[in-house]
Amino acid sequence: MVIQKFDDAEAELFRRIHEKMGFELPIAISLDLHANISEALFDCASVISIYRTYPAIGFAKTGA
Repeated sequence: MVIQKFDDAEAELFRRIHEKMGFELPIAISLDLHANISEALFDCASVISIYRTYPAIGFAKTGA
């Protein structure tokens, strides 16, 4: 995800969710092979999973 206001849109989204819901709420993210995982995203995500194929066809398996 790319937006103009923040360098890391996913991390900012997760930060805002945690701000409202608390850090006890687990948040998982699935990323493709081109993902750039920042330290902020790593710190905010409870689970980070990747797709193992291109194109990403294993949505159910990755989610599980």
